[in-house]
Amino acid sequence: MAAIISIANMKGGVGKTTLCISLAEGLCYLQKHVLVLDLDPQANCSQVLWGKRAGDPWKEGDNIHRFLHEIIETATIDCFPYIKRNVIENRGRDGAVSLFCGSPRLFSFERRKLSEYRNGIRQLEAIYSRAINKIYDREADNFDYIIFDCPPGISLIAESALKTSDLIIMPTAPNFLSTMGIQAFSEFLVRNTSAQRYVFINQVSAAARRMAKFRTEIRAEAYRDKPRYQVFRNHYPQRVALQRAMDRYDGSTFDSRYENAAFLVKNVTEELIEITNGRSTAQ
Repeated sequence: MAAIISIANMKGGVGKTTLCISLAEGLCYLQKHVLVLDLDPQANCSQVLWGKRAGDPWKEGDNIHRFLHEIIETATIDCFPYIKRNVIENRGRDGAVSLFCGSPRLFSFERRKLSEYRNGIRQLEAIYSRAINKIYDREADNFDYIIFDCPPGISLIAESALKTSDLIIMPTAPNFLSTMGIQAFSEFLVRNTSAQRYVFINQVSAAARRMAKFRTEIRAEAYRDKPRYQVFRNHYPQRVALQRAMDRYDGSTFDSRYENAAFLVKNVTEELIEITNGRSTAQ
């Protein structure tokens, strides 16, 4: 049975999608089968994993927005046709990443349904819960991990994902604004979810700890002798590598895609496997 993981934080811009993609690719590299569900209306996760294939990944209608529409119409709808299978494969080895594509129309769908239904929140929560449970019941034996990339905040669809999760990961940047909401979000998780474990990933690295020094040096240099990108690269090589990896997937190998950040992704992925050991048993 697949382990269900939600990556969530009330604040945006703290690396949720980056962590979701890198974990999925890291698990694939370590010969695991992963299903990523993109619940963020920005659908950036879908765009990256879909890669440089033709068209937007949600263009053909096999996305979460269309699935939710169909599940309202019929209780017998099967999620199988909506999943883009093996968008990333581990060359010559076991392991793959499949995608349940997000959609920019998800936000308007939620607002419209809230206004249409008499008991909007309860009815929409029931729809989301039915959809997520149907996906899990259909696909739990086919994957080692099911990962939800949640939107910022606590939307109704994110709440439904959190309630079904075995593990909730909250990435946060090492600054006051990014960490001030951790306590409130933690209290929400305790009250509203049954997940037994929470992991808080603080994006502190040797480079990040040198941030003050970096800013001082940048002011002093004023980019006199080096292009801006090169200065940034010299101080934040792993962060630059991760940023490059968030470009659309181009079919390259894991190590060449993540370059000198590959070992960081592998370490975090191995820790995730250790935390969920025994919970993930897909064949």
